[in-house]
Amino acid sequence: MRFLAFVFGIAEANAWSCYKEFAADGDKITHGQFKDKLAYQLLHYCKAQTSNDAEQGTSTIGIMPRRNRHTLVNMKSRFQGLTRLCCRSCRENGKRGPQTRTVYCCSCNPDRPLCRQCHVAHAVQIAVQQDAQ
Repeated sequence: MRFLAFVFGIAEANAWSCYKEFAADGDKITHGQFKDKLAYQLLHYCKAQTSNDAEQGTSTIGIMPRRNRHTLVNMKSRFQGLTRLCCRSCRENGKRGPQTRTVYCCSCNPDRPLCRQCHVAHAVQIAVQQDAQ
């Protein structure tokens, strides 16, 4: 979290420098006023985006596996000496190769091996089904 605050601080300082140099009224505004204006504009932008999403029926939050309680679980904790298994979704879709080998599964079905990419697709599919209901 500290690193993220550090990065945002650098971005804000660079924006302040650019604003002071290139804006028509850049020399008339203090650094504190600039930060207040920046924060207000960011909040206003986010509010406009969420209202646009509500009108269009979409979401900028995204569909994350945690949103619908589907998490990626390591199967090695359940099965001692487990080697990598073939991802069930990849196999059903005809994909072959070492990239389809995995030790993970979804928490909703611990007997069905899923690679990371297929798990995200699985979580999105579940979220869309839940939103449709």
